[in-house]
Amino acid sequence: MKKMLFLLCMMCPLVLFAQSVYTVKGIVVDSITGETEPYATIRVLKKTDLKNPVKMLVTDVNGMFQFELQTPGAYLFTLTYVGRKPLEQEFQIKGDEKIIDLGKLKISNESNELSEAVVKVQKQLVKNDVDKLSYSVADDPDSKTNTALDMLRKVPRVTVDGEDNIRLNGNTNYRIFINGKPSNLLTNNPGQILKGMPASSIKNIEVISNPGARYDAEGVGGIINIVMGGSGMEGFMATLNAGVNSFGTNAGAYISAKAGKLSLSANYGYQYYKAPANLATSIREDLTDPARKFLYTRNEMKQRLPLHYGVIEASYEIDSLNLLTLSGNLYGGNVKMDMNSRTWMNNNSGDPVYAYRQQGKANTDLGAQTVTLDYQHTARRNKQEFFTLSYRFDRTPKNFGSFYHIYDLEGDDPFLNQLSRYQDRSNEASTREHTVQGDYVNTFAKFHTIEAGVKYIFRNNDSKGDYRIKGTEDGDWQPDPLQSSEDYEHLQRIIAAYTSYGLKYRKIGMKAGIRMEHTAQKVRFNTDKDENFDVNFTDVVPSVVLSWQPGMFRTVQLTYNMRISRPGISYLNPFRQVITPLDVRYGNSDLESEKNHNVTLNFSSFSQKFNINLAALYSFTNNSINQYQFIDADGVLNTTYGNIGNNQSVGMTAFVNWNASPRARIYLNGNLNYVKYSSGNHGNPYTKGMSNEGMTGSIYLGAQQGFNHGFRLSLNGGYFLPAISLQGEGMSAYYYSVSLNKAFLKDRLNLTLSAANFLEKDRTYTNKTQTPYLRTKDDYRMTVRSFAVNVSWRIGSLSERVKKVSRTITNDDVKNIQESGAMGGTGNMGGKK
Repeated sequence: MKKMLFLLCMMCPLVLFAQSVYTVKGIVVDSITGETEPYATIRVLKKTDLKNPVKMLVTDVNGMFQFELQTPGAYLFTLTYVGRKPLEQEFQIKGDEKIIDLGKLKISNESNELSEAVVKVQKQLVKNDVDKLSYSVADDPDSKTNTALDMLRKVPRVTVDGEDNIRLNGNTNYRIFINGKPSNLLTNNPGQILKGMPASSIKNIEVISNPGARYDAEGVGGIINIVMGGSGMEGFMATLNAGVNSFGTNAGAYISAKAGKLSLSANYGYQYYKAPANLATSIREDLTDPARKFLYTRNEMKQRLPLHYGVIEASYEIDSLNLLTLSGNLYGGNVKMDMNSRTWMNNNSGDPVYAYRQQGKANTDLGAQTVTLDYQHTARRNKQEFFTLSYRFDRTPKNFGSFYHIYDLEGDDPFLNQLSRYQDRSNEASTREHTVQGDYVNTFAKFHTIEAGVKYIFRNNDSKGDYRIKGTEDGDWQPDPLQSSEDYEHLQRIIAAYTSYGLKYRKIGMKAGIRMEHTAQKVRFNTDKDENFDVNFTDVVPSVVLSWQPGMFRTVQLTYNMRISRPGISYLNPFRQVITPLDVRYGNSDLESEKNHNVTLNFSSFSQKFNINLAALYSFTNNSINQYQFIDADGVLNTTYGNIGNNQSVGMTAFVNWNASPRARIYLNGNLNYVKYSSGNHGNPYTKGMSNEGMTGSIYLGAQQGFNHGFRLSLNGGYFLPAISLQGEGMSAYYYSVSLNKAFLKDRLNLTLSAANFLEKDRTYTNKTQTPYLRTKDDYRMTVRSFAVNVSWRIGSLSERVKKVSRTITNDDVKNIQESGAMGGTGNMGGKK
């Protein structure tokens, strides 16, 4: 906490460090009524160079503007607005004049407009619709030079920390879409990829906190949708970037081009991650067996990860009513880990029972490939009426291999005789998925919108494992009798349909929808037919949003929706995975879909100077899927799953952004929740009557300050309360970072220096579990200090981006286990964030 207080003290005076050389200010008003003109576009040019603006900005909600210039001389001030005559004014800056007040600048209507039928269009950077919030990147002057990740820091409800980790409403349970569809590469590496994408290629960023009926019913905490696009002349643009940090290197390129009716864009990146040695220690206390009371493990790991990723998108505008798009993305990598551990058991008196050492290597092949084809037809008479037909193919291979050697056995416990001296394990797994979807949207009579659609998914997961052992280094490999080879196929078919109705009239908005999903799953084991099982689910999911705008830039929303979490193969698979003879893990084929109910009251107020978003949330689940552990009569630790949870959560989120000056910004994003978990009376003897509750949440603070000569300084920090679960609590954590950016060559070349957690090299994180049968405590010591250098270079100019259809396929329908891979971190077989 001392480090957090130190960070806060650094942030507070940040805006005082850089004083402007010359300040220009004024206010824009209507020439007849005298009313102020918010969000008018301003350009400032030197009289000696009328082609390249030195400043671009918009007036605030009160029609006022203020900006800073660094050198004296003659300047031209231009102001434009839809339906208004362009305004130009010259002004001079002299060396002894620090503040230049241009006073009231009067703007009038275009002469060819009828005065009795004038339509005034007011631009605003942040806009609240009935079911989403939008940030207009294209209207933000910073988009000319910043990256997509930089712009994401400005979006309400979104936080980007010093390590480029992105959070929505303070949590990581969200998806990132591009033009309404998910990308595997953004699911796994959003910070790195968005850092290489120029903000000038983005039209706006949408935040969908409560996904409606058209989205898969699986329980995501929200969606960040990055909308590419725009209109203008043809051309070519590219951005190249590279960097080096304490843990590795990265490089990438973003290219966009347009010629006639064909538009193309491509993004490719490469990373190499090499983590220093991390230490994990574990204590497991068996509360039922005094002879084998304490199990200790000390594990040292080293990890390496080369990773590459890319996306390519193309569109062809057949005519003004028909659009065809094709997109594809891929990522691939090989996670390698070296491990050296020692395990020992003591009895109730602390005397040793047995001990042994284990050394090994493991590697995991990660990858995914996706191809999507969309066709959209727009009605001739109503441009708000369109039909979209989409097809998507996904392939996700996941192969694993490991080799372990057990040695230095101590003691005479019978357990040691069950240990194989050499173990070789391999698993070849993959997912292939075909999806077809049709969507229809129609906005009519100005106020009404209807949506409807159908979707079919055919998903095939297969896995083939081989487990072998031998007693000596020169011996022959034999099948492991404690763990038979795993060979199964998991077939899943999902049929879904949805419909929704929306109304937007003056200050009132409403959107209600319902979605039906039927899932049929079959699991077939090639080695043991008796283990085959079928599972079927049918879920009906409602959602409704009510919206009221008491003011032009203020919105109040009340939302209810139900989300489901459908168990995936990792939860359902009854195959017993023997980690050690005293540690087994398996799924539960009797699981049902969990149903989560959410109610949210949200208030938003956005202006050029000050943004605030507050939300009160309540959610509950009566049949949640929870992992639980128990020790059976043979002393074996069992880990499995059940619909045993009654979960409740009440809390709030807050986003505050203050643009203290044209070059200074301070923001806060946080959430605080009181959660309560109970197992109720589900009949499970190992969890019946258990409960746990407590506070959890996080807070993020940041400040940015621009200086003369193209410098920008950023400070970020955050603190996380421990996560609460049915049988324990997770780790608490904090972070802090500082970065300095310098722009060169008219903002085409950018150099960034950054440091994170620089006051300490290592940090220890702790997880705890408490049940009537056992207690566990896991400590992870990790290297957290890092330094980085990044450089990016923008080439060319392009106004129009790849056009996109308005509806496409989004698959986010499977709940799966966060599994430990070869990295020692977490992965996800279902692709869910």
